Amino acid sequence: MKNQQVDIDEDFNGTLAQLRKDDRFINFITLMGQPPIKIRIEKVAAGKLPRGKECPIITFSVNGKTSPKRWIVTAKEVQTDIARRAGSGALAKWVGLEFEIYGDPDVSFGKEKVGGIRIKKG
Repeated sequence: MKNQQVDIDEDFNGTLAQLRKDDRFINFITLMGQPPIKIRIEKVAAGKLPRGKECPIITFSVNGKTSPKRWIVTAKEVQTDIARRAGSGALAKWVGLEFEIYGDPDVSFGKEKVGGIRIKKG
């Protein structure tokens, strides 16, 4: 099945640093200091950030209620973990997966610790 392509430039047009401050998306700041939350993936689309970086955009639910926020999965490590859990890199196969996510202040970008979202091992 071909992945649905969504260009998020209309919704978001800025840097990854600005993305962290955009209330429409879940990010490390959203989860900072919170216990892990169990999510269920409801929908996944292939998105394109400015400068052409492609990444999955996940619509998810918590306790059966669809979140108004989306999760733009920019970290390759997290993308790989979700694909492993789904048994496929095809985004359509990710729908229905359930797992816990949490904010990890030790995530680095280059040499700088910037924080990020992690999936609880299990």
